[in-house]
Amino acid sequence: MINETIAAFSLSQEGSRSYVTFGERNSSQIHGGVKSLVSFKQINEEWWTIDVEKFMYDYEMPGFEGSTDIAQAVIDTGTSLLGVPPEHHQYIVALWKQTFGEEISCDQVVCFGKINKKTQDCSEYTDRMQPVQIMFDSESVFEIKPEGYTFIQENFCIFGIMEFA
Repeated sequence: MINETIAAFSLSQEGSRSYVTFGERNSSQIHGGVKSLVSFKQINEEWWTIDVEKFMYDYEMPGFEGSTDIAQAVIDTGTSLLGVPPEHHQYIVALWKQTFGEEISCDQVVCFGKINKKTQDCSEYTDRMQPVQIMFDSESVFEIKPEGYTFIQENFCIFGIMEFA
């Protein structure tokens, strides 16, 4: 029997087991324990959408003409990409191009670079990238390090921040 309307996900590093539970949560998998969890109001049930007060790259994001700081986050376990407003995406891509130059390419969705063949990782990029921060309210900031939004696919390092309007 399902005790609560909840789905809990535990995504582990290689060598560990990831899992999902329905109707309960495994408190041993929660950093800081169950008391550290924060609830947010779901504003669109079709997409599991919540409000985001601010999105930042290395704790900075300029204001953009005609845009608001309020955005929405789609909580989606079916993708590894972070969707950000178009102006924010263009700002981040410009920073990456300034940092990496011809080392990276961008298509209509994401930017990417060739994997390091010796180390088989993306550290030559992630070591020079900055974390992103998502501020859900004035007290809750969720930080994702470059290793958390960069993944390997078909010998490329994919920088998983995409434009989402």
